[in-house]
Amino acid sequence: MPCSLTAMTLYYCTSLEQLPSLRHTAITVLAITSCVQLQLIQTLPASIQSLSLTDLPLLRQLPPLPQSLAHLVVYWNPALQQLPALPLHLTSLLSSRCENLVALPTLPCKLRDLDVSFCTQLQQLPELPASLVQLYCTGLSRLRKLPVLPLQLTELHCEQCYSLEQLPALPDTLHTLECEHCHQLLALPDIPASLEVLNCSGCKKLQGVPTIGRGG
Repeated sequence: MPCSLTAMTLYYCTSLEQLPSLRHTAITVLAITSCVQLQLIQTLPASIQSLSLTDLPLLRQLPPLPQSLAHLVVYWNPALQQLPALPLHLTSLLSSRCENLVALPTLPCKLRDLDVSFCTQLQQLPELPASLVQLYCTGLSRLRKLPVLPLQLTELHCEQCYSLEQLPALPDTLHTLECEHCHQLLALPDIPASLEVLNCSGCKKLQGVPTIGRGG
């Protein structure tokens, strides 16, 4: 494979079973989508900054992730049960609809965006980094509680978390809270003055709405 290659896209290569080593390339962007026979991805290049793996039903594990990686998308990969250690400089992780993902690794300290929606085997989330701005955990039907929310968080989406019993304290930076159809949620914490959007439709056990505009 040519060393000058910087971007690579594989889409609907339905007979591809493995991806050879990319160690000696200069690839910064790699996207693989709907390669339904793909089972193995060998070594990634040290230069990679963005990796997107979507609709790979036979892929059971990822190779080690280089420290250069900033953006990781792992979407709709039902055979995937775990992620490798995440690079320290990762700022965006989208790992939604990985239905057999049972746990997340330690989250890096520079992560800003996290989406683990519809990873239905997840029962808990790890400690959230202080840098996190957006959290999407929609459809985590086994999740009973969330960890402490970072002080910089602006968006929290936890719709259809049917077992979620309570929310932690909401940071003063939060402007969007979506928690529809959290059937076990009994109460909301105090609402910060920064909040612009609140949706708690279908929360059948919710008994009241707290003070609006804390800190205002």
